[in-house]
Amino acid sequence: MKKKIILLVATLLLSLSVAETATAQSAGQEKSYVTSSMAKKITYYCYYSDLAMAIFADANKIVSGVELDKTINTLNKHLNCAEKFLLAIYYRYGMEMGYGVLKNMGLTPREIEVVQAEWKKDDERTAAIAEQKRKEKESGYLKLIEENGVFTSEQLSVQPKINIDLTAISMLLPDNPKSEPLNYWFQCIVSKDGYISLQDESDTLSYTDTEKAIYNNYIKGYNAFEVGKVEIENKQVPVNSNVLIDIKEARKQHEYNYDKILEFNIQKDKRLNFWYVLWNESNYNQRNLRCKDFQGLKSQLTGALNNCPEIKGLKDAQSIEVLAYERTLQCNFSEEVK
Repeated sequence: MKKKIILLVATLLLSLSVAETATAQSAGQEKSYVTSSMAKKITYYCYYSDLAMAIFADANKIVSGVELDKTINTLNKHLNCAEKFLLAIYYRYGMEMGYGVLKNMGLTPREIEVVQAEWKKDDERTAAIAEQKRKEKESGYLKLIEENGVFTSEQLSVQPKINIDLTAISMLLPDNPKSEPLNYWFQCIVSKDGYISLQDESDTLSYTDTEKAIYNNYIKGYNAFEVGKVEIENKQVPVNSNVLIDIKEARKQHEYNYDKILEFNIQKDKRLNFWYVLWNESNYNQRNLRCKDFQGLKSQLTGALNNCPEIKGLKDAQSIEVLAYERTLQCNFSEEVK
């Protein structure tokens, strides 16, 4: 009878062992390096430190307060969450400070040593994954360069820099009507040698005369003093890149316009085929408006005269009336110009 009892106990123990092994295998989980004792220390530490609680939640992507409390209260059943928390401590504080945090948590030197070893292994794995991703990204870049492809702004390590002369645009546009707000954007490509062109040249079919003048005279051509670049093997490589050039009026209404009719006498230099204004004292007195930049007004008026098709065929001296107003232009590649 005694022999049967011993045999029965042995059979039960074996059955329990097999059942535990089967359960562990079905769960597909490796044994955690975090012990129940370590989990208990982590639980106490989190409840006495709001920062630790926040790090725990962030490491495990927990957004619900109820779920957070439940997980920390039953941490011995969520040892993987404890692992992520301990690794997050080291990634946040580094080796020396991380050691101090774990020591304050109540972990023994041996337990801390185990955590540090796991952090080093995880750091190596993370670095290896990052290196693999970097190589894959650079391989894709090299293929796109070989195909003479175009890179997006998000792919660039160095953004292109373009020379947009807003002052020239404001002075020399063939038509600058007060009632028409300037608001133009140009989807362009900056080639690796600095030449700017539209992504789709057919866009010009819908352009107004003003848009065409801006694109042809102030954007198109070798107009990039720094081209877009991508980083390959720690080197900045020039590439073709997409760029949006946005030129717009800063104010919808002319808040500071002169809005007065000004009278001028103009003279044509026949030899240079160039119109200029005959400035005199009465001209200057008319400037007692809201004009803070008299020289700027002179330059813009001269530029407008020599780009005005209506007076190109005229000769000798003329008398003209001008409606002067101020407008402010902005561009994502230039400073604001009034």
